[in-house]
Amino acid sequence: MAGSFYPADRFVLRERVQREIRSATTAVVTMATEGIVHPTIPKAIIVPHAGYTYSGSTAALAYALLERGRGEVTRAVIVGPTHRVAVRGVACCNASAFDTPLGAMTVDRDAEQYALDHAPAMIVNDDTHRQEHAVEVQLPFVRETLGNVEIVPLNAGDATPREVGDVLRALWGGPETVIIISSDLSHYYPHEKARHLDDQTIGRICECNLPINPDQACGAIPVNGLLDVCIEKGLHPVLLGRATSGDDNEVSVAGEPRVPIADTNEAVVGYASFAIWEAPHDGGADNAGSASARACATMAPMRTCATGSFSPGSDDENDTKDPPAVSSDEMPAIGAPSSAASHAQPAPHPHAIRTPVQAVRDALARQNAQRAQRPTGLAGLVKHTEEYAHLADDPETYASDPATNTTGMIPLDAGNDLLVVARNAIARELNRPPVGEPSNTTSKWLDRKAATFVTLTENERLRGCIGTLHARESLRDDVARHAVDAAFNDPRFAPVQNEEYPMLHIEVSVLSEPERIEGVHSRGDLLDRLHPYSDGLVLRYGPHLATYLPQVWEQLSDPRDFVTHLLLKAGLPGDFWDEGIVAERYSVITFSEPEK
Repeated sequence: MAGSFYPADRFVLRERVQREIRSATTAVVTMATEGIVHPTIPKAIIVPHAGYTYSGSTAALAYALLERGRGEVTRAVIVGPTHRVAVRGVACCNASAFDTPLGAMTVDRDAEQYALDHAPAMIVNDDTHRQEHAVEVQLPFVRETLGNVEIVPLNAGDATPREVGDVLRALWGGPETVIIISSDLSHYYPHEKARHLDDQTIGRICECNLPINPDQACGAIPVNGLLDVCIEKGLHPVLLGRATSGDDNEVSVAGEPRVPIADTNEAVVGYASFAIWEAPHDGGADNAGSASARACATMAPMRTCATGSFSPGSDDENDTKDPPAVSSDEMPAIGAPSSAASHAQPAPHPHAIRTPVQAVRDALARQNAQRAQRPTGLAGLVKHTEEYAHLADDPETYASDPATNTTGMIPLDAGNDLLVVARNAIARELNRPPVGEPSNTTSKWLDRKAATFVTLTENERLRGCIGTLHARESLRDDVARHAVDAAFNDPRFAPVQNEEYPMLHIEVSVLSEPERIEGVHSRGDLLDRLHPYSDGLVLRYGPHLATYLPQVWEQLSDPRDFVTHLLLKAGLPGDFWDEGIVAERYSVITFSEPEK
């Protein structure tokens, strides 16, 4: 799933995961000081497995806690559901390692054999692992937080809570082992109904109230197995945060008030993360249950039992009011720790993250203020050649207007002005002198509404790419805004530094308004209607949305491959089709600076 559920490029992937963890640390510190989470290493976590765009920030909350075990934890038992190939029992496979863009991770074959000998439900089945993503998407997070530990990858199929629990008990081990359960929550219900169902499910998980049904959580079977162990050992999951794919991307974690969601019937997917500790809670709580109860009590406004509201971003990082567009890559991170350390803080627990609490809260307050001021953030992605580009706006936000079809109303030499606008916008942020002024500063075409992408490269490698599919502001302002966002707000990269400015190469693409491709009732219909090398393509299905710029035809020249990879990018199977899929096409005019 590298390249669809998460970035395939190891540098981009590492930066993405590290950024998510750093940002999650802010929330984790606050939860620790408020007594919601333990200051020690969790024994087990429950984390979502959707594309990082949707659920990466939610999962990062748990991995930020797990990171404390680096050097002590040497084995990760990862259990997910079966999405493609059903099995009876809990399946390991014959692989000796799982490859990832960050390097291969060795499978603990001895531990698997021990479970095969001591847990009747444990089986070997290679087929169920070949196309399964639930375990795979956890590996980059495991690698970056715990290091190159051994793994025990398992897929739980048709099995009772006791059967899955027996496998976990056989692999439970001591402080050298962590248990990772990979599970999303509800799938494809209308937004309000999904949030209501997820509230109930989160409450049942916190209370170890078996069973969780598959329509409540797609990883219900492995979750039930962990809850079976928790009941036996007297442990209780602690909610860390939650999200849905249609949230407003405002961050809230356990203990914070619920963030209102849009009144919409959009079908969404729910996510939550939990942590479970074996040791008594440090700081006065007598056990994990009391911490869990405290977390539930602080979130009473939204539930029958249990939850707060955590939104991705962002499900990637960056601040947006729009739902994520695809489930393949970037989302906004949930906030960065402040470097300010002028405020006093309580003496930290030896294993606590040493960040000034007041500084963290100040940073979150500043971030929220910035969110309120920004008209739009970054939600969704576009694959641009072999890299990734962001969509700044939700395509549903703006009505289609023939007047915004910009490809026919700009002069052929527009690039001379647009590239100057883009470079000057970046220069202003760096306090550098402008490179000049557009020659057509009074031309009406610069004031026409337009949708653009701005792509930055450095030494022929992507340095940032942000844009929108639908026009909302003047061509001049749209290019300037996206240039600044590409340089300083692309969540996959650190902000451009002053010394990099001369090495940046800028490309501006101006998009026509997407138009629905009529008469598409099958995959074949779509393939017949595509115009390779000229069509940009948008595919929508429920909460899934993905688009490829026309430049991608250079890498995927066969329409079948083009559509297959775009479906994967949207978080759907590559061979999936349904009459509910909406296909739209658009064209672009691209202007590039001369190569240096």
